[in-house]
Amino acid sequence: MGIEGMTASNRSRGFFNPNNDPPKKKNIILENIWNFITGGMAGMTATATIQPLDMIKTRMQLMSEVIGSKPSVPAVVKNLFINEGGLRGFYRGLGSALMRQMIYAALRLGMFYSVMDISKDKWGHTLNTGEKSIASLCTGAIAAFIANPFDLALIRFQADGTLPVDQRRNYRHWFDALTKIVGTEGFFTLWKGAFPTICLLYTSPSPRDRTRSRMPSSACKKKKKKKKKK
Repeated sequence: MGIEGMTASNRSRGFFNPNNDPPKKKNIILENIWNFITGGMAGMTATATIQPLDMIKTRMQLMSEVIGSKPSVPAVVKNLFINEGGLRGFYRGLGSALMRQMIYAALRLGMFYSVMDISKDKWGHTLNTGEKSIASLCTGAIAAFIANPFDLALIRFQADGTLPVDQRRNYRHWFDALTKIVGTEGFFTLWKGAFPTICLLYTSPSPRDRTRSRMPSSACKKKKKKKKKK
Protein backbone atom coordinates (compact mmCIF):
# COMPACT_ATOMS: atom_id res chain seq x y z
CA MET A 1 0.00 0.00 0.00
CA GLY A 2 1.41 3.39 -1.04
CA ILE A 3 1.38 6.69 0.79
CA GLU A 4 -1.79 7.63 -1.08
CA GLY A 5 -3.57 4.69 0.52
CA MET A 6 -2.67 5.72 4.05
CA THR A 7 -5.71 7.02 5.88
CA ALA A 8 -5.63 9.98 8.23
CA SER A 9 -6.38 7.72 11.17
CA ASN A 10 -3.40 5.51 10.34
CA ARG A 11 -1.09 8.50 10.05
CA SER A 12 -2.35 9.84 13.39
CA ARG A 13 -1.68 6.47 15.03
CA GLY A 14 1.92 6.49 13.90
CA PHE A 15 1.75 3.96 11.03
CA PHE A 16 2.95 6.65 8.58
CA ASN A 17 6.62 7.05 9.49
CA PRO A 18 8.75 7.64 6.33
CA ASN A 19 11.86 8.62 8.35
CA ASN A 20 11.68 5.55 10.61
CA ASP A 21 11.82 7.77 13.68
CA PRO A 22 11.76 5.94 17.01
CA PRO A 23 8.36 6.05 18.74
CA LYS A 24 7.95 8.82 21.27
CA LYS A 25 8.12 7.74 24.89
CA LYS A 26 5.05 8.33 27.01
CA ASN A 27 5.33 10.81 29.82
CA ILE A 28 4.08 8.56 32.60
CA ILE A 29 4.15 11.31 35.22
CA LEU A 30 1.93 13.64 33.17
CA GLU A 31 -0.43 10.78 32.30
CA ASN A 32 -0.76 9.83 35.97
CA ILE A 33 -1.44 13.45 36.97
CA TRP A 34 -4.09 13.62 34.26
CA ASN A 35 -5.74 10.49 35.72
CA PHE A 36 -6.15 12.29 39.06
CA ILE A 37 -7.42 15.52 37.47
CA THR A 38 -10.03 13.83 35.28
CA GLY A 39 -11.18 11.62 38.16
CA GLY A 40 -11.66 14.59 40.48
CA MET A 41 -13.42 16.70 37.84
CA ALA A 42 -15.76 13.83 36.94
CA GLY A 43 -16.67 13.25 40.58
CA MET A 44 -17.24 16.94 41.29
CA THR A 45 -19.43 17.34 38.18
CA ALA A 46 -21.56 14.36 39.13
CA THR A 47 -21.94 15.60 42.73
CA ALA A 48 -22.93 19.12 41.69
CA THR A 49 -25.58 17.62 39.40
CA ILE A 50 -27.21 15.23 41.89
CA GLN A 51 -26.77 17.31 45.07
CA PRO A 52 -30.47 18.33 45.28
CA LEU A 53 -31.58 14.70 44.95
CA ASP A 54 -29.06 13.60 47.58
CA MET A 55 -30.33 16.33 49.90
CA ILE A 56 -33.94 15.19 49.48
CA LYS A 57 -32.98 11.56 50.05
CA THR A 58 -31.02 12.34 53.23
CA ARG A 59 -33.81 14.53 54.62
CA MET A 60 -36.40 11.83 53.99
CA GLN A 61 -34.28 9.34 55.92
CA LEU A 62 -33.75 11.72 58.84
CA MET A 63 -37.28 13.15 59.02
CA SER A 64 -38.79 9.66 59.17
CA GLU A 65 -37.09 9.27 62.56
CA VAL A 66 -38.07 12.75 63.76
CA ILE A 67 -41.78 12.70 62.84
CA GLY A 68 -42.24 8.94 63.23
CA SER A 69 -43.51 8.36 59.68
CA LYS A 70 -42.05 8.48 56.19
CA PRO A 71 -42.49 11.95 54.65
CA SER A 72 -43.41 12.30 51.00
CA VAL A 73 -41.06 13.80 48.44
CA PRO A 74 -43.32 16.85 47.84
CA ALA A 75 -43.41 17.52 51.59
CA VAL A 76 -39.61 17.44 51.86
CA VAL A 77 -39.19 19.66 48.79
CA LYS A 78 -41.74 22.15 50.15
CA ASN A 79 -40.04 22.22 53.57
CA LEU A 80 -36.60 22.82 52.06
CA PHE A 81 -37.80 25.53 49.72
CA ILE A 82 -39.91 27.47 52.24
CA ASN A 83 -37.91 27.07 55.46
CA GLU A 84 -34.31 26.91 54.26
CA GLY A 85 -33.76 29.69 51.78
CA GLY A 86 -35.38 28.51 48.56
CA LEU A 87 -33.10 26.78 46.07
CA ARG A 88 -30.09 27.32 48.34
CA GLY A 89 -31.55 24.79 50.76
CA PHE A 90 -31.14 22.01 48.20
CA TYR A 91 -27.43 22.77 47.89
CA ARG A 92 -26.64 22.92 51.60
CA GLY A 93 -23.25 21.32 52.17
CA LEU A 94 -22.28 21.48 48.49
CA GLY A 95 -18.80 22.76 49.37
CA SER A 96 -18.15 19.71 51.55
CA ALA A 97 -19.52 17.41 48.87
CA LEU A 98 -17.26 18.92 46.21
CA MET A 99 -14.22 18.72 48.48
CA ARG A 100 -15.01 15.09 49.22
CA GLN A 101 -15.22 14.23 45.53
CA MET A 102 -12.13 16.28 44.70
CA ILE A 103 -10.22 14.00 47.08
CA TYR A 104 -12.15 10.71 46.88
CA ALA A 105 -12.83 10.49 43.14
CA ALA A 106 -9.42 11.91 42.22
CA LEU A 107 -7.58 9.40 44.43
CA ARG A 108 -9.73 6.38 43.62
CA LEU A 109 -9.78 6.78 39.84
CA GLY A 110 -6.33 8.35 39.67
CA MET A 111 -4.60 5.61 41.63
CA PHE A 112 -6.57 2.84 39.92
CA TYR A 113 -5.75 3.92 36.37
CA SER A 114 -2.17 4.77 37.31
CA VAL A 115 -1.71 1.22 38.60
CA MET A 116 -3.10 -0.11 35.32
CA ASP A 117 -0.88 2.18 33.20
CA ILE A 118 2.29 1.45 35.16
CA SER A 119 1.62 -2.28 35.09
CA LYS A 120 1.15 -2.21 31.31
CA ASP A 121 3.87 0.29 30.31
CA LYS A 122 6.65 -0.66 32.76
CA TRP A 123 6.04 -4.35 33.42
CA GLY A 124 4.25 -5.30 30.20
CA HIS A 125 1.41 -6.90 32.17
CA THR A 126 -2.27 -6.14 31.64
CA LEU A 127 -4.30 -6.60 34.81
CA ASN A 128 -6.93 -9.32 34.69
CA THR A 129 -10.40 -9.01 36.22
CA GLY A 130 -9.36 -10.26 39.66
CA GLU A 131 -6.35 -7.95 39.83
CA LYS A 132 -8.48 -5.00 38.72
CA SER A 133 -10.99 -5.76 41.47
CA ILE A 134 -8.26 -5.91 44.12
CA ALA A 135 -6.71 -2.67 42.83
CA SER A 136 -10.11 -0.96 42.85
CA LEU A 137 -10.91 -2.08 46.39
CA CYS A 138 -7.54 -0.97 47.73
CA THR A 139 -7.52 2.42 46.02
CA GLY A 140 -11.15 3.01 46.96
CA ALA A 141 -10.53 2.18 50.61
CA ILE A 142 -7.57 4.56 50.78
CA ALA A 143 -9.53 7.34 49.06
CA ALA A 144 -12.60 6.88 51.28
CA PHE A 145 -10.52 6.97 54.45
CA ILE A 146 -8.76 10.19 53.45
CA ALA A 147 -11.99 11.90 52.31
CA ASN A 148 -14.08 10.84 55.33
CA PRO A 149 -13.84 14.22 57.17
CA PHE A 150 -15.60 15.95 54.27
CA ASP A 151 -18.23 13.20 54.14
CA LEU A 152 -18.90 13.76 57.84
CA ALA A 153 -19.20 17.51 57.31
CA LEU A 154 -21.64 16.95 54.43
CA ILE A 155 -23.93 14.79 56.56
CA ARG A 156 -23.83 17.37 59.37
CA PHE A 157 -24.85 20.10 56.91
CA GLN A 158 -27.73 18.05 55.53
CA ALA A 159 -28.97 16.99 58.97
CA ASP A 160 -28.76 20.42 60.62
CA GLY A 161 -32.19 21.55 59.43
CA THR A 162 -33.92 18.62 61.15
CA LEU A 163 -32.64 19.61 64.62
CA PRO A 164 -34.39 22.04 66.99
CA VAL A 165 -33.29 25.63 66.42
CA ASP A 166 -31.33 25.83 69.68
CA GLN A 167 -29.40 22.64 68.83
CA ARG A 168 -28.38 23.50 65.27
CA ARG A 169 -24.68 23.84 64.56
CA ASN A 170 -25.09 26.50 61.82
CA TYR A 171 -21.84 25.77 60.05
CA ARG A 172 -20.93 28.47 57.52
CA HIS A 173 -18.79 26.37 55.18
CA TRP A 174 -16.77 23.15 55.09
CA PHE A 175 -13.68 24.63 56.77
CA ASP A 176 -15.80 26.09 59.57
CA ALA A 177 -17.46 22.70 60.03
CA LEU A 178 -14.15 20.83 60.27
CA THR A 179 -12.57 23.28 62.70
CA LYS A 180 -15.63 23.26 64.98
CA ILE A 181 -15.82 19.47 64.95
CA VAL A 182 -12.14 19.21 65.91
CA GLY A 183 -12.48 21.93 68.56
CA THR A 184 -15.56 20.49 70.28
CA GLU A 185 -15.36 16.74 69.62
CA GLY A 186 -11.70 15.98 68.98
CA PHE A 187 -9.55 15.38 65.92
CA PHE A 188 -10.35 11.68 65.45
CA THR A 189 -14.08 12.44 65.27
CA LEU A 190 -13.41 13.43 61.66
CA TRP A 191 -13.10 9.71 60.87
CA LYS A 192 -16.31 8.66 62.59
CA GLY A 193 -18.12 6.22 60.30
CA ALA A 194 -15.06 5.61 58.12
CA PHE A 195 -15.28 1.82 58.41
CA PRO A 196 -18.91 1.52 57.18
CA THR A 197 -18.08 3.92 54.34
CA ILE A 198 -15.16 1.74 53.26
CA CYS A 199 -17.33 -1.39 53.49
CA LEU A 200 -19.93 0.30 51.30
CA LEU A 201 -17.31 0.62 48.55
CA TYR A 202 -17.04 -3.15 48.29
CA THR A 203 -20.60 -3.27 46.94
CA SER A 204 -19.97 -0.58 44.29
CA PRO A 205 -18.69 -1.46 40.81
CA SER A 206 -14.99 -1.08 40.14
CA PRO A 207 -13.78 1.17 37.30
CA ARG A 208 -13.39 -0.75 34.06
CA ASP A 209 -10.66 -0.69 31.47
CA ARG A 210 -10.96 2.66 29.72
CA THR A 211 -10.76 1.13 26.26
CA ARG A 212 -13.63 -1.24 26.99
CA SER A 213 -15.80 1.24 28.85
CA ARG A 214 -15.54 3.77 26.02
CA MET A 215 -16.13 1.27 23.21
CA PRO A 216 -19.75 0.99 21.99
CA SER A 217 -21.29 -2.45 22.07
CA SER A 218 -21.53 -2.47 18.26
CA ALA A 219 -17.79 -1.82 18.01
CA CYS A 220 -17.09 -4.68 20.40
CA LYS A 221 -19.14 -7.07 18.23
CA LYS A 222 -17.34 -5.97 15.06
CA LYS A 223 -13.98 -6.46 16.75
CA LYS A 224 -14.91 -10.02 17.78
CA LYS A 225 -16.07 -10.85 14.24
CA LYS A 226 -12.76 -9.62 12.77
CA LYS A 227 -10.79 -11.80 15.17
CA LYS A 228 -12.85 -14.88 14.17
CA LYS A 229 -12.22 -14.24 10.46
CA LYS A 230 -8.46 -14.02 11.03
